[in-house]
Amino acid sequence: MIINKKGIDKLPPTLFVKILEFLSKRIWFVQQQLICFKIPVPTAKLYYLLASKIKQVIPDPKKEFDKSFTFKFPIEELYQMLDFDKKTKDDIEDFLNDKNVELYPDSIRIRNIGELFDKYFYNYSRALYVYNGMVDKS
Repeated sequence: MIINKKGIDKLPPTLFVKILEFLSKRIWFVQQQLICFKIPVPTAKLYYLLASKIKQVIPDPKKEFDKSFTFKFPIEELYQMLDFDKKTKDDIEDFLNDKNVELYPDSIRIRNIGELFDKYFYNYSRALYVYNGMVDKS
């Protein structure tokens, strides 16, 4: 949809605010994806992207830490978002064995949001050490 300057003036304020919110969320998520591509550890990329997608939907995830969350896409789509190839998929055994993550043909269910965020923080901080050359990448 194209909105020119004259069209913006004619929009109801509530619709204009909704459009701005939508666009700002999209821009924020693109930024998260760019950060994600710089993470050198595949498992950390997975947790980072899933946590980012939850943050995109739930404004304050800390209030929802004891709840579950279902992504409406399969694991293969997540692999595509992260540009994983067959070799990369072999490196994510920890993620695939995570009891908090349930994989279905058409969705991914997180049993406990708080537990996902704990793993996101742990894996992301570990990835920063790898990125800075402080630990072995293997």
